[in-house]
Amino acid sequence: MHNLLDSTPIEVHRNPYGVSRMPTAPKELAASTLKLLMISPYAMNIPKKVRRFCPRCNTHTEQKISIYKAGKRRGSARGERRHAERKHGYGGQKFPKLAKPAKVTKKVTPILTCTVCRKKFNKQGIRTKKFELVAT
Repeated sequence: MHNLLDSTPIEVHRNPYGVSRMPTAPKELAASTLKLLMISPYAMNIPKKVRRFCPRCNTHTEQKISIYKAGKRRGSARGERRHAERKHGYGGQKFPKLAKPAKVTKKVTPILTCTVCRKKFNKQGIRTKKFELVAT
């Protein structure tokens, strides 16, 4: 345990899943920005560029972060035609329209693009109210 009289900072903390090291250096904190706060009800400011490992280049490279945006929906797509067909006739809506949605936030999927080889990596979605990319 940490002694109150001891002036050295605590580097190891105990969490329910075991012991993990807290990021101490600012550079280390910037690199682990996407790992920390994966579920945040508040606004998140993420840097537009981050240095991380690229498996294709097999080295750490500068990577640009952008936000995934769904493409334009096409009425001729198979799923759209199937949905329209099932809504036809008696019986109404294929699945009930929710009056009040269960979730308050939407998941934002960050896309990291390696500036050297142009390879794109989709990261796990982050559930936040507001997701901002900030120039650093």
